[in-house]
Amino acid sequence: GFWGVIIVSSKRIELKGIPVSPGIIIGKAHLVDRSKVKVPLRKIDDTPEYTIKRSLKRNSTFSRKLDDISKKLKPGKILTAKEKLKIYAKDLVSRNKNALDVLNNSRNVLDVFYLHSKYGDEFINTAKSLSDVAGKIKIKEAIESIPPKSLEKLKKLGAKIDPNIAISKEEVIDRFTKAIKYTGRAGYKVGKELALLIKKYPKSTAVLLAYAWYLSDPVGFLEALRKAGGSLSDFIS
Repeated sequence: GFWGVIIVSSKRIELKGIPVSPGIIIGKAHLVDRSKVKVPLRKIDDTPEYTIKRSLKRNSTFSRKLDDISKKLKPGKILTAKEKLKIYAKDLVSRNKNALDVLNNSRNVLDVFYLHSKYGDEFINTAKSLSDVAGKIKIKEAIESIPPKSLEKLKKLGAKIDPNIAISKEEVIDRFTKAIKYTGRAGYKVGKELALLIKKYPKSTAVLLAYAWYLSDPVGFLEALRKAGGSLSDFIS
């Protein structure tokens, strides 16, 4: 597409401007001749049902799984998208004891459902394990107690650690969900490994800082881990 000046001369139209990618441009627009511009009016549907449908349209795999479980548990019934989600949630909570806690502390339930449909109950259990640490650890104290050489090593690796990362369960689940959305299966695998290490070494400064770094900057953390050889145990030792 082009963004620029339109010059109308007799029957010829010249378009001058710079090439741009499709998308949204935010900025000032100067209207030269109102008589030549027709602005269509559209009503935006922001109802919960429309929002759910729009989200499901973007996640076709999850949408199909949602249809399958709805047909299985409510055969022969025509259900709205919201009703299907309720069935999915009820089935999930009845099978996984950690699901209710994760859903209650989630800022985006649709994302939780989608990631659960992709990674299974392990995703719910990992989110629960990571969020259970919230409020129990003090990243500031961990940073202050780490040896200067180790801190210098972290800086060289490009560590970006938010000292207030573990402020609430809600915050951790939200960050973990976003981390997986940004980094995919690789980020999910590292999240699982971190959850296991936190359970095994709850007082380890290295593990806690890795936890904070992963949630603060998942892309940077994975890149540093890859450069270090890919072994999480070696990376945080």
